Parts: sequence; C-alpha cells; structure tokens
Amino acid sequence: MDRRQLLKTMGGSAIGAAIGAGLLGCSPAAGAAAPAGPPSDILPLADWWLTLPTGSPDATIVKDLAGYQADPWFVGQDDGVRFRANVGGATTSGSAYPRCELRELNPDRTQASWSFRAGTHEMDVTLAVTAAPVRKPEVCLAQVHGTSGDLLIVYYDAKAGGIRWKLESVAQPKVVDYAPGRPLNVRIRVADGRCEVFLDGTRRIDFVSDHATCYFKTGAYVLSNPSKGDDPAAYGETVMSRLAVVHT
Repeated sequence: MDRRQLLKTMGGSAIGAAIGAGLLGCSPAAGAAAPAGPPSDILPLADWWLTLPTGSPDATIVKDLAGYQADPWFVGQDDGVRFRANVGGATTSGSAYPRCELRELNPDRTQASWSFRAGTHEMDVTLAVTAAPVRKPEVCLAQVHGTSGDLLIVYYDAKAGGIRWKLESVAQPKVVDYAPGRPLNVRIRVADGRCEVFLDGTRRIDFVSDHATCYFKTGAYVLSNPSKGDDPAAYGETVMSRLAVVHT
C-alpha cells in the first residue's frame, strides 16, 4: 500500500465568537475584522486549488494560491481567511450553486483521488459561518466529493438552527445546534470503508461506503441561487482558522 502522508498544518488561532451579529441578511458583523496578509500567509494552501464565484460562463479556478487574494471573496482577516460566495455568482459545470471553495491536491499538484477501501484519510478544519442568504440560508462548510458527485456535505442550515448533512444529495436531520459566528471544528475521517465526522470532538455522523476517486473540499459553498428566491447579491460566508489534511 502506498503510504503517502501529507500534513497541511494548522494556521491561525480561533476566531472570536462575536463575529455573528446580523448574519442572515448578510449584514456586516459588529466590529469589522481587521485586514491581514494574503490567505497563504495564514493557512497552508500549497496543496489546494480554489474555485471562485466569478467568471463566465463557468466559475474561476485559481491553481496557485501563493500570495493570492480576491476581495471580497477570498481574503485574510485577523487570524483567519474569509471565503464568500454570492447567490448569483458563477457556478461550476454540473452544479446549480456558487462557491468559494478549496479542492484538495496531491503534493505533486495533481488532483487528489483516494478510496474508502484503502488507507486512512482525514481533514481537520475549523470555520465560523459569518453570513448566509435569507430565503434558503444554507452554507456548506466541508465535503467529501465522491466518484460522480458530492458524497458527503456538512452544512449550516439557519432554518434548522444547526448543522445538517447530506449523503449523496439526500438531506439528513440536524446533528447539532450551531450559533453563527462561533468557530466550529469539523474533522472528517475515512478508513476501512467508513466515514466518521466529529464536530468539536464529538462523533455526529457515521456511514459506510465503497466510493473511490474521492477528495476533500472546504470553504463556503452557498446552497442557494436566485431561483430559490434569494437576491443575487446575498451571500454565504465562512472564516477559516485551521486547515489540516493527513493521508496514510
């Protein structure tokens, strides 16, 4: 078995819990975050690509994130990195929703592709949801992309008042309450055909699969568009303060 190991180490400290005032209308939080250096100075981004909600007809893919930022979508602030996607933004082919989201790569810059049936695969990320649209207030924080689409999506649903998940696009019940603005640690572990998701250290999601050609994604994937009744300028937003991935 190929025993490759990559470690994308922790960047930044936790974001203060007070970010969350006035989120659901996409209002600025009380006490605007101070600007910081580019995201690559805050998080380990060498082994990631970024999809932005800009471009025509398809979303923009940025393949080198060293020193890169794109205000207001992808910028450093305080000790975190802001990811923002507007409801009316450009989408990737095959998706109805826009995103500002990282896509996992191998250390040699090829696209990561691993299997539930071999090895152990973990992503450990800490994010705070800082804005959501009004009509369909759902923002994906982290996911495992499967063989032919989204296998696992972990997302904030303001109407449910917490964190929910989807398995192969089928929505599942809320697994934990969540207050917007509070940093949430999400750890996804895949081994021996099983996926476990820990939220702030407690296992909340557990399922089995035999999917291959998988990879991790994380950032802000806003699960709405104008057809859902949201204004095109409305957006979903997260602030990420930790990002680590290990494969063995």
